Amino acid sequence: MAMTMSPAAGADRIASTAILHYIYDPLCGWCYAAAPLVDAARAIPGLAIALHAGGMMSGANRRRIDARWRDYVIPHDRRIAQISGQPFGDAYFDGLLRDTSAVMDSTPPITAILATQQSSGRGLDMLHRLQRAHYVEGRRITDVSVLSELAADVGLDPVTFNAAMQAVAGTATARHIDESRALLSEVGGHGFPTFALQVPDGDRFALDIGPCLGKPEAWKQHLIEVIGGAIPCPSTRPARRVGPAAARFDKGRRGALAPVAIPSSIAGTATYAAAPAAPRPAPRTATRGCSGRRRDPDRRATRLRIRRSPRPRVRGRRAARPG
Repeated sequence: MAMTMSPAAGADRIASTAILHYIYDPLCGWCYAAAPLVDAARAIPGLAIALHAGGMMSGANRRRIDARWRDYVIPHDRRIAQISGQPFGDAYFDGLLRDTSAVMDSTPPITAILATQQSSGRGLDMLHRLQRAHYVEGRRITDVSVLSELAADVGLDPVTFNAAMQAVAGTATARHIDESRALLSEVGGHGFPTFALQVPDGDRFALDIGPCLGKPEAWKQHLIEVIGGAIPCPSTRPARRVGPAAARFDKGRRGALAPVAIPSSIAGTATYAAAPAAPRPAPRTATRGCSGRRRDPDRRATRLRIRRSPRPRVRGRRAARPG
């Protein structure tokens, strides 16, 4: 059950059936970083946007805020703000992230987005409002009362919204999350956010947003060129990791999401999901000493093994040395 936003109005539509699939999570910091890019894509005439919520912190991955979580996410949030220019409020850093009774659960806000889309077609507006409420205003977007207030902010009637919430809660939301994760795997994405473009005469293929974070106009122009055929379609290459992913599938846990640091085109970015990832040992690489000469630890180990090789022996006596 994907949610598709209508294309922007305009006479010069570049591709009336092009769809930008946006696989996201409302509690993903990098998805918040990508919000300006989504708005830029939304302004392209003829391009529809389909929302797919992956449930990064749903089910077994939901967690209560504690000091460990706070100390882990704050540096990443600072990095997100630096790269994307998205604001983070004191109510979030000094309020919500210190509220140890608050629970991080993706399911209620996903249900609210589905309900908003079903009742008014404004699911994307609801996602943006939820992100501002969480990261700027420090509000609990898992609480039903808060969700009702935010729905009113985007122009929804409370009675209509609550009825839609009841209609999509439970099974419908769980099915949407499962379908979103299946799509994530299909396009070769490994986490959130993942963008996949579906052109009129081609398959869906993943796009790298890393170089465009904080540059919505550059992202918009890139999309226009890809859709219009001005640059080669990347669908000929296997889809790889898309930008700064916030989580990936852990195949050993039956589709559960686990945190992992994934290299991206933005050097130094880190990622987070349900808990901090365990550090990985650095690979053995050649280094340069003070003399500037290249030092290879594996080569040195080979020399040591050669020097320490035992001398050949003949039964009962020492082998004669070659002359």
